[in-house]
Amino acid sequence: MRQVVARAMADPATVLRQLGEPKRGGIEPLHCSPELTIINVLWPAGQVIMPHNHAMWAVIGVYTGREDNIVWRRLPDDINGRIEAAGAKTLGTKDVLSLGADAIHSVVNPLSRRRGTSRLDRETHGPRSGPGGQHRICGASRAPSENVGEAGHCG
Repeated sequence: MRQVVARAMADPATVLRQLGEPKRGGIEPLHCSPELTIINVLWPAGQVIMPHNHAMWAVIGVYTGREDNIVWRRLPDDINGRIEAAGAKTLGTKDVLSLGADAIHSVVNPLSRRRGTSRLDRETHGPRSGPGGQHRICGASRAPSENVGEAGHCG
C-alpha cells in the first residue's frame, strides 16, 4: 500500500486538482469498505492533534503543506501506560509515512495555511469500527468545519 500512496503523492498537482485546494478543516471519506478506508484529512492552520494510536496500520501521504509528527513509545513497566517521545518526522508535499497498528504519534500543522493528506487504513474490527467492521468515519457524515481531532483520533 505504501507504494500506491507514494505513486499518487509523486504527482501532487493531480491529487490537488482532483480533491481541490483545502479550504476548511475536516475529514472527507474517499473510499469505505470493510477491507480498506481512504480518507482525505484537511488540517486547519496550526492544528495540533494530541498523541493517539490508530489501532490499525495506516499510510499517510501529503499532497499539499506539511505536518510535524512526534512518535511516542510506552514506558516499559509503567502501570499507568505513560508515554515518552521517541522520535520526530516532518512530512512535506510528496512525503509518505507508514504507521504500524501499535504506533503512537501526535501531529501538528505548523503552517499558516491548511494542508491536505490522504490516508489509507486497514480496519481491524476494533473499537473504532462501525457496522460490518467499517471505519467509523465512513459511517458518519462530518462537516468540513469540524475539528479533525474529534474524528476518532484520526491523526
